[in-house]
Amino acid sequence: MCSSGCSSPMASNTAWRSRVRQTRVRAFILSFRRRLTMYKVLIADDEKLIREGLTSIVDWEEQGFEIVGTAADGNDAYAKYKELHPHLMLVDIRMPEMNGLRLIELIREQDEQMHFIILSGYADFDYAKKAITSRVDGYILKPVDEDELLDYVGKVKAELDKQAVSAGQDNEEDKRNRLLQALLGGDVPDRAVVQSLAVELDLKADSYQVLLVSIEPDHNGRDQTAEAKRHFTAANEQQNWGAATVIDGVMALLLRETCQSEAALNRLYSSIAEALVRFDVRLTLSLGNPVQSLEHINQSYEQASQRMSRKFFEPEGRIIYHSRFSQPEDKDDDTGKREFQPAVFSENLYYALDIGNKQSLANVLEQAGDSMIRAGLDEEAIKGTYAQMVTTTLTKVAQSYPELRADVQEAIAWVINLYKQPSMRRLQVAVLERLEPLADKLGSADSDQLVKKMTDLIQRNYGENLKLEQLAEVFNYNSAYLGKLFKNFTGEYFNTYLDKVRIEKAKELLDQGLKVYAVAERVGYTNVDYFHSKFKKYVGLSPSAYKKK
Repeated sequence: MCSSGCSSPMASNTAWRSRVRQTRVRAFILSFRRRLTMYKVLIADDEKLIREGLTSIVDWEEQGFEIVGTAADGNDAYAKYKELHPHLMLVDIRMPEMNGLRLIELIREQDEQMHFIILSGYADFDYAKKAITSRVDGYILKPVDEDELLDYVGKVKAELDKQAVSAGQDNEEDKRNRLLQALLGGDVPDRAVVQSLAVELDLKADSYQVLLVSIEPDHNGRDQTAEAKRHFTAANEQQNWGAATVIDGVMALLLRETCQSEAALNRLYSSIAEALVRFDVRLTLSLGNPVQSLEHINQSYEQASQRMSRKFFEPEGRIIYHSRFSQPEDKDDDTGKREFQPAVFSENLYYALDIGNKQSLANVLEQAGDSMIRAGLDEEAIKGTYAQMVTTTLTKVAQSYPELRADVQEAIAWVINLYKQPSMRRLQVAVLERLEPLADKLGSADSDQLVKKMTDLIQRNYGENLKLEQLAEVFNYNSAYLGKLFKNFTGEYFNTYLDKVRIEKAKELLDQGLKVYAVAERVGYTNVDYFHSKFKKYVGLSPSAYKKK
């Protein structure tokens, strides 16, 4: 029997395993922290092989660096510098759009601490002299020598370390940014590591929610997106909406407080929109669902990204959280989709324009959009369908009203602008604004004038598949009531009046020598036998007998 001071082999084994696991966790934490404190490198060279070679010629991680991006020209490099905030840039002197020296000068005007290593294919003294005056950290001739590059990189690393120490800060914001990028991208370390870093970086919370912030030019003036993004960053520091980072060019916020109620969503949107009100930009916000642990924020981010991808279909001026339309995630899944019939909406759009009814125009455009979304059409297909509908409508207007041909041609030339519209609502408004002047010229209709407009419409469109119910929808009337108005004004029921107009037009075409089947089709009868019966009913002869008369 063992004395009381002994421990069982099982207990010793358990304690040993616990110590091993703790050691591994501490090592993982140290390793992940090293990744979080790595310095960022941006490579700018117009040759793809050079860019690819520079990413692999050096073990950047071993040197304390990571490649955060590459650029193929000076403008692209400047844009990525503003987005990615690198510590070191490898810059080719000769690049399209903006050369390397001009790029360095531009960055130097706003960033005295940036480090540069210049790459050049030419042993040009003037270039070297200008590089020295630009205070670069190295000047390397191509092909790049690995040892020479490592030497310069080591010196830059030492300088960056000194700057960090002299600044008296441990790059906490930079670490938080890198941790968020890793977690949002699905690069999740051990749970114990995440919990330790959450406490250290002030990210500990009961639940987490990701908000994506897209700031784009609004095409109404100069591009103010870069300025607006900088202002947003400053506003976030003041109002503390959440911990921010940039991923795939879109700003992501890990909200300080989860936000689900309509009131909370509206308050958050208003707060952010108010901060950017002076900028001519398009603001879009999308929100993922809350999650209970920091290591699962990728799930909230993916949901927010999915909702952001649907921004064309959603109303502006609010956070995209609860979509207006339920769409299958699998594009091959036709469940819940309805067939879209563009011809019907094209006809209704034409009739609404023909009677000069602006409200009907707006209704038809909105109904067509809703129907296209439910049918599963994507953004490009919807824009193309609207363009086709508008062009078809305008062509019919030109045929019915030759005096408006110049206005119609101008409007048709404008249709290409539909492809530039950033949202469904803006597209519909753009179409409406373009068609309203034509509607004013075509006039409006009430009571007797309305029925007179209907009879004129029948005279021009007798060959179409006209139905009282369809016209009632366009005129915003109950079909039974509209039928009574029509009967009181004309003395005929709608279908009878339409038949008589068609038969009179058929007689004219038969007198011109057209064949019976061709006449039937021209006046709106798809069935020749039905045309025969109608013709005989109103004329007393068959079409063939009338033709021989």
